[in-house]
Amino acid sequence: LLSHIFSSIQNWKVVERPKDHVGRALYEGLELRSYAPEVQKRADDLTRLLKRTRDEIVSLTEIADLEDRMSLQETYSSVQKDMKHLSHAKGASLTHAGHMRLKSEVPVKVVQLSFAAMLGSAIINRIHAGIELKTAAPRWFENFMRDFN
Repeated sequence: LLSHIFSSIQNWKVVERPKDHVGRALYEGLELRSYAPEVQKRADDLTRLLKRTRDEIVSLTEIADLEDRMSLQETYSSVQKDMKHLSHAKGASLTHAGHMRLKSEVPVKVVQLSFAAMLGSAIINRIHAGIELKTAAPRWFENFMRDFN
């Protein structure tokens, strides 16, 4: 757009004042000679405004990039801090073999027993559902129960 304006201004030639009465009246009414410097000033203003806008876009882009880098750096440092907290177990003790043993509120045997009870309950429920639906028991169950008969 700016290049079109400049090419129009450069090609714009102010004509000499006409000699006939109608042409002279029109020429003076339009004041063509006074518009040429004014249009040139406006075009120069547009050029400066365009340059300032481009510079501002570059500055804002650099600021946004800097903020993104700072945000990434903060995220990285917080992840590093969290990883340190995760890697250093509180209340842990080292065994003679070099393994870390964590103190727990619930003994491991209790947890294992509860998982075994849940597994046993699930198996019994499935067998019971099979009896209710009058389907054959699974082969592994028949083989297992054959030893008890």
